[in-house]
Amino acid sequence: MTTTFHDFLERMKVNVTSPDRTVSAGYSGRGGITVSFRQGAFTRHDEASLVTQIDHALDGVTTGFDSGMSHIYKARGIQPPPTEPTGTRTSRYRQRFRELAYELKSYATSPLGCVKVRISNNHRINVRIAPGTLNRMDMTEERLASELLSALTEASRDYSTKRRDLRDTVYADLG
Repeated sequence: MTTTFHDFLERMKVNVTSPDRTVSAGYSGRGGITVSFRQGAFTRHDEASLVTQIDHALDGVTTGFDSGMSHIYKARGIQPPPTEPTGTRTSRYRQRFRELAYELKSYATSPLGCVKVRISNNHRINVRIAPGTLNRMDMTEERLASELLSALTEASRDYSTKRRDLRDTVYADLG
């Protein structure tokens, strides 16, 4: 049985733990992105320092995903695109798309308003946690993880839609 690109992607797993081990983030082809906090993470951090740990973990997942995709391409025998001559009509459209895609931004806020996520600059993720969130009586590590995942999912969905619409718009004249 031949292994397809989708089979490789579905089996991909990336797991990263923050430098102080309070935040774990992961990606799997079957389950998407996950984030969890170690019990007691709130006692070790304030909102700003916890965001630093989240950023480290999410950056690691992004890097791991990119590396995994490179391995999948290699395993499937997909060669990188050849160097394209500059000055062609197609190369100008690709360059224009890359420039505009780099400027894309997407924002989302979690259902309780505790977490804000921005995706920008070609998939760079920034997270903010509202001041006082960790001290709320009803806030647990599980609830914060759920809030973060909700905002990440919404921002990712919006970013993907904007990127696809941009691609369609830029390449519409190339047809």
